[in-house]
Amino acid sequence: MYSDFCQYLHSFEAFSTSELATIQDALSLLEVPAQHNLVAHGQPATHIYFIRQGLVRIFYIVDGEEKTLFVAPEYHFIGSLESMVAQQPSMQYVQTLEPSVLLALPYTALLELYERVPRLNAFVRKLLEQRMIHVQQLLYTHITHTHEQRYRWLLSTQAELLQRVPLHILATFLGITPVSLSRIRRRLAERPDTDH
Repeated sequence: MYSDFCQYLHSFEAFSTSELATIQDALSLLEVPAQHNLVAHGQPATHIYFIRQGLVRIFYIVDGEEKTLFVAPEYHFIGSLESMVAQQPSMQYVQTLEPSVLLALPYTALLELYERVPRLNAFVRKLLEQRMIHVQQLLYTHITHTHEQRYRWLLSTQAELLQRVPLHILATFLGITPVSLSRIRRRLAERPDTDH
């Protein structure tokens, strides 16, 4: 039932069959519609989620406007990490963009699994290192790239998001207006060169 999840774990660490069974016992399967809040602003986050099918985003609301921080497709973990670790109300929303099938792991169970399956500590460290690199790349593009360069970067690194994420949400992820994003897409369609 969880073969895809186990394969994902194995891509980082060589878990034994018994270790995988222990981890699986802590999971619950969720099927939720699009626009479902897994975590809402002001609520404490209690779970981390593995996306088996669907699309999930993390966003903030600033002065009444949504600002998308991260969009995760299948085979990613997602959650409000700062809320879980600090045991404080979340400052962000974690919301599905598509009908989604998720594996939910309570944070309390994760802490217990660290003791019961020590290899999981190495897995989470590698996962967080990977996420940190991605966040640094995002920050770099927002600081140093023009709007068009940001769009090209997304096109070269996560092209599937361009087909699945609504334009207005994609624009907030890139830090530009929907109108500007439409112009960029139209301009590139007219001259699809590969220069960055």
